[in-house]
Amino acid sequence: LDTICAIISKFFEEKNFRVHVKRFNKRIDLIIIPQTIHKILEYITVVIKGTPNDFTIRFEAGKRSHKITFLGRITQLFGGGILFLYGQKSEEELEKLEKEFWDFIYVAIEHLTKR
Repeated sequence: LDTICAIISKFFEEKNFRVHVKRFNKRIDLIIIPQTIHKILEYITVVIKGTPNDFTIRFEAGKRSHKITFLGRITQLFGGGILFLYGQKSEEELEKLEKEFWDFIYVAIEHLTKR
């Protein structure tokens, strides 16, 4: 799991995210912290769980962005439209990042299994 953790950390660090790693028994949590340039309004958590030969990876994000978008819609008449725009942009950036992440992971795992 340490190898896949290092690969995931490098993926995010190359995109200028800060990465904090928390290790547990048969589980590693990576807390991904975006910078202002990313236009993402929340932390991302990547969870690696299992053993080196049998593990799962979970990408968790989007709850805060969705809440901000929803709040922006509700308060739009009172000037909350900017919240809607920020939330919407954050959701879009998260979707793009998650797709890039999974594309990268599939290739990385394929490469590791061929070793």
